[in-house]
Amino acid sequence: MLPSNDLKRSFNATTHQASNSGPRANGAIQDLVRRSIEQLLPSEPTILAVAKVLSLNVRTLQRRLAESGVSYRRLLDECRRQRAEEELRRHELPVAEVSRRLGYSDPAHFVRAFRRWTGHAPTHFGPRRKKTPG
Repeated sequence: MLPSNDLKRSFNATTHQASNSGPRANGAIQDLVRRSIEQLLPSEPTILAVAKVLSLNVRTLQRRLAESGVSYRRLLDECRRQRAEEELRRHELPVAEVSRRLGYSDPAHFVRAFRRWTGHAPTHFGPRRKKTPG
């Protein structure tokens, strides 16, 4: 993980490039926000917390993400989904522990989000998945 100061410098350089180079730089902005979210987990990675890591006003961050065609909520969901799938594949952890590692205040919130993302409960994902006779 990059320290906050490195993320700030990267973000400032990227936003300067974004004004000159279009979609490619917009993807870099999204990557910096993703890295900030990952750095903040397992605490609740709010948009305010990410904006502070990047030394930006929340509205400025929202505007720059909108310009790149994505919302903060979408990036947060993508990060959490990816981390959830990794945790469930690699570890035999209880759902409550995976939920905690992803910054959810209640495992039920994680289970609902995981179902929304995948169509399945987390207990049916990764090495724990039960195989049906076929």
